[in-house]
Amino acid sequence: MRLRLAVLLGVAALSGCARPAPPPPPPPPAPLAPAPIPPAHVSDLIGNRPDQVVAELGMPALRRPDGDAEVWLYAHANGCHVDLVFYSDSTGPKVAHVDTNTPPRMRESDCLQAIAAAAPR
Repeated sequence: MRLRLAVLLGVAALSGCARPAPPPPPPPPAPLAPAPIPPAHVSDLIGNRPDQVVAELGMPALRRPDGDAEVWLYAHANGCHVDLVFYSDSTGPKVAHVDTNTPPRMRESDCLQAIAAAAPR
């Protein structure tokens, strides 16, 4: 009788130690935005609207007003950078001037590729 009581008490005690159910798995990560497709040459950016530039290069590192214009600066750790100057007309802002600076032995298209790959979306 004692043995049966001890077994029943042991089983009852162990049933209180059951592990809780595991948490549900986390939701899958959101899909990444498509990588920008940069132009082959910076001159291809002339006349583009801001949304087109973002689609091709991503977000600029810096945006600043400069009189009637707005300047967007893109830079990469490899030393290349691109500066865009937007002027507004009756249809809105468009790239009116582009300046680029690339390290020696670096092609302009490689600079644009590096900037587009690293720029935030």
